[in-house]
Amino acid sequence: MLLRRNCPMSTVRWIDSNGGPLVFMPVEVVSTWGGIQKEGSQMTDYDRACTARDEIAIITLRH
Repeated sequence: MLLRRNCPMSTVRWIDSNGGPLVFMPVEVVSTWGGIQKEGSQMTDYDRACTARDEIAIITLRH
């Protein structure tokens, strides 16, 4: 979704979630997102996304 600067708030569309982390990434790295696939005892990409303490955080992808 693209948001334009200086738009009246009534024209901005917000994203809604059922509680899971919202993950945004450049299309070039989508293939590196491991989601919930676990390799041994390592945290998954989804686990790392869930550890974000703020509304916006940067995580390192596993691959």
